[in-house]
Amino acid sequence: MSNFEELSLNDMEQVTGGTTAPIQTGDDQHAGVWKSFEDIATKKASASLANGTVVNITGAPRYHEAKGRHYVQIEYLKKGVVKTGWVAASIVGLGR
Repeated sequence: MSNFEELSLNDMEQVTGGTTAPIQTGDDQHAGVWKSFEDIATKKASASLANGTVVNITGAPRYHEAKGRHYVQIEYLKKGVVKTGWVAASIVGLGR
């Protein structure tokens, strides 16, 4: 599994939506996806995406106080349908 460091707030300001990136969780790992930002701390992930799944980042990262990390909204294909959700910013390469 790769090690990622969260971006600083100054670096985060440079990130914009419309970027395509693969999920980077490591071999045989899946990333949790939440339907809404508010669900991240209180509900289980509503979907999961396999390592290497390409997603479209649709907005700037948001910091989640309860989880202590940044999340980004994404679009992804699931069974031929475009879905949206939130994933940890570090697993879509927004870390160094």
